[in-house]
Amino acid sequence: MALVLLARTLLAFLACSEAISGSRQPGLQEPESPHDASSLLQERMEGHRRALIEHQGRIREHRSVMDEHRKRLQTLSDQRSERTEAQEQQQLLAALSEQIQSALSSIDSKNLDQGMLCGLLENCEAPFGPPGPPGPTGGPGAVGPPGAPGSQGPAGPHGPPGTKGDEGEDGPGGPPGALGVAGDPGPPGPPGPNGPKGPEGPAGPKGDQGDSFFALDVNTQTVSLPNYNLRISSGNNSGRGNLIVGISHERSACSNCFIAGDHNAASGVANVVVGSENTVKGSYNSIDGGKYNTCDGSSSSIGGGIRNKVNAEGAHVSGGIQNEANSKAATVSGGIATIAAGLSLEEAQKQGAYILGKPENPIQPAAR
Repeated sequence: MALVLLARTLLAFLACSEAISGSRQPGLQEPESPHDASSLLQERMEGHRRALIEHQGRIREHRSVMDEHRKRLQTLSDQRSERTEAQEQQQLLAALSEQIQSALSSIDSKNLDQGMLCGLLENCEAPFGPPGPPGPTGGPGAVGPPGAPGSQGPAGPHGPPGTKGDEGEDGPGGPPGALGVAGDPGPPGPPGPNGPKGPEGPAGPKGDQGDSFFALDVNTQTVSLPNYNLRISSGNNSGRGNLIVGISHERSACSNCFIAGDHNAASGVANVVVGSENTVKGSYNSIDGGKYNTCDGSSSSIGGGIRNKVNAEGAHVSGGIQNEANSKAATVSGGIATIAAGLSLEEAQKQGAYILGKPENPIQPAAR
């Protein structure tokens, strides 16, 4: 049985080999173009690959069948050995049984008496006579154990091809193909986030001077505006429209004012203050110089001097020290601590008074 299975396996292997060689069809007309040749070659390779996969599946199937039959042959061989030993024991027992039966049948009563007599004589230590003639030849003995198995005979004829096996697993992937032609560039992606600010670069070269109506004299550090007017203006109460000359002036509450000198304070509308540490308030007032002077009201002025005060409409102090004009249209020409105030109703109706700074004029202490 094992030889028949082995022969069938060899026949299936030869059939698969003939199928693979038969797939090469000789005598085919050569293709007319490289493309046709490539297609035909791919078809042949695909056919060979399928045949090879089928052949491998059949080989695996036949190997499995052969392994199974080997196991069966081993089992049968073991059983046969056990049967052979049992048969040998049965044959040996049968032969012994026949010998016993033959020995028993050849003994009759006479022989039994003689045997008993011989036994008695033996016990009596009587002398024995000469041995008798040999008995007849016994029957054939039991069959001996089987000999060793002979050499393997020649291979039998090829069996029919087996059934088609299952499709095998896919083989390893082939090497990557050649790099294709680059495609068209895709659309640009969205802009990325802004990067951190880089270090400040070096200063560039000085550019050309642009158009300007001003002229600069580098030697005298003077800026001029030749052939043009300079106009500065702003809305009232804006804190702008001021022309400021000098240092340390306080002018945040003044609009359209002119301030010159140093440490002056100006507020209100359209006021003028010149000198040092003078204060102008109200509207349309003017301090033309001096120091520590204060002018408030409307349309009033101080020409100069020290610590003079005006707080009225249309009043004026020309100069001096600590003079005051506190009524409408009052005027102090100069002197020290002269106050133009306390006029009669009749004089006030004349729109003010003119008081000269003479010793006969009443002098009152200035307010501190």
